Amino acid sequence: MGIRQPQKEETRSKFKKIIKLLGIIIGLVVPILILINFYQGHRELQRMNHKIAKLKEEINDLKQEKKELRSRIDQVNSKKIIEQIAREKLGLVKEGEILYIPVEK
Repeated sequence: MGIRQPQKEETRSKFKKIIKLLGIIIGLVVPILILINFYQGHRELQRMNHKIAKLKEEINDLKQEKKELRSRIDQVNSKKIIEQIAREKLGLVKEGEILYIPVEK
């Protein structure tokens, strides 16, 4: 019976050392994993903010293009422009007008 007691204490001592070692390893690994996770999250946030900025810029560009296109539509739909195009490109005249075509020599 006296021999068993030192074996139990030796086993307990080894077990305590293993537990301490695991505690130290966990104490080092967990903060490192937390830092890695934080860094990855921070990088993803920066990437998303950059993407948001680019999309906002694209939206502004598209709004400006839309404004310019609406302005062109208004111009093309105006009676004055339609009349000008009809006269210059199609050779049309108003009722009662006479169309003169110069003859080149």
